[in-house]
Amino acid sequence: MTSSLLRAAEPTQIPDQPGLWFVFKAGELLLKDDLPLRGTAEVLDGLEPTFLLHLGSFENTPILACELSPDIALPEGWKAVSLRAAISLLGDPLYGVAGYASQALYWARTSAFCGTCGHTNGPLRQDLARTCPNCGHVAYPRVSPAVLVVIHDGDQILLAKKPGWGRRYSIIAGFVDPQESLEECVHRETLEEVGLEVAEVQYLASQPWPFPHQLMVAFSAKFVGGTIRLEEDELEDAQWFHFSQMPELPPPISLSRQVIDAWLASRKGQLQTTQ
Repeated sequence: MTSSLLRAAEPTQIPDQPGLWFVFKAGELLLKDDLPLRGTAEVLDGLEPTFLLHLGSFENTPILACELSPDIALPEGWKAVSLRAAISLLGDPLYGVAGYASQALYWARTSAFCGTCGHTNGPLRQDLARTCPNCGHVAYPRVSPAVLVVIHDGDQILLAKKPGWGRRYSIIAGFVDPQESLEECVHRETLEEVGLEVAEVQYLASQPWPFPHQLMVAFSAKFVGGTIRLEEDELEDAQWFHFSQMPELPPPISLSRQVIDAWLASRKGQLQTTQ
C-alpha cells in the first residue's frame, strides 16, 4: 500500500463525492484514456459491480474499487490491461494504489467465510480484517513475504532466469517458510536454487508486490563458496555477470531491478575512484 493512501474507516460505505475507481474484470484493470475511471458510483450504472470498496483517500480524492463480471461488455472507450502492464501506464505512486485495490478486492472475495468454522464472516474493518460472528476468529489480509538477494563476488553478480522468461535475468528470490527469519531464508534459497553459500547478508529495501499479495524484501550477500548447481524445477539458468556486461533485466519499477541498479552504480563508482 502506498504510504500516501489514508484508509477509510468503513470500507463498505461508498461516499457520494466523485473519486478514482479501480475497476477490475477477470483480474485485469479497466482504464479510460490510460487512467482509472473518475466520478461517482454512477459511472458503473448498468455494469452490476460486486465487492464495492471505499479504500480511503489519496491526495484528497476518494479511492474506490470493485469487480465486474467476466461476461459484462465494456463501455466504449474503456480498455482492460493486466496489472503488470499498468505499471508503465500509471507510474508510481498511482500504481501502488492500484496494487492495493487489487489485493483488497482479492481479500474481500476470498474471505467471505470463516476459515475456522465456515460461518459467514463479518464486514471488512478499516484494516480490512474480518471477525467471525459465530466463533470470534479474526482474519487479516494475507501477506506473503519473499526475499530477493543480490549475490556478489567482486565485480560479478549472480543472475538467474526461470522458464518462460526469454532473455531476461534477475536475482535469486523465494518465499519465507514458517518459523524462518528473512536472513535464514536468504541462505536456504541460495543453497537450494543455485547451490551456493553466502555471508555478510545485509538488508537493502522492501516493496509490496500485488501478484497477488507479496512483500518483497531485498538483501545483498557476499559469495563465499560452492559451484552453481541449479534447482531445475525452479530455474532454467544461472550465471555470473560482470557489471559491464548485463543481460536483459526486470522493469525499473520492480525492487529486483532497483537493487541491481544500485549494485551496478556502486561498482562503477568504485572503479572511477581507483582510476
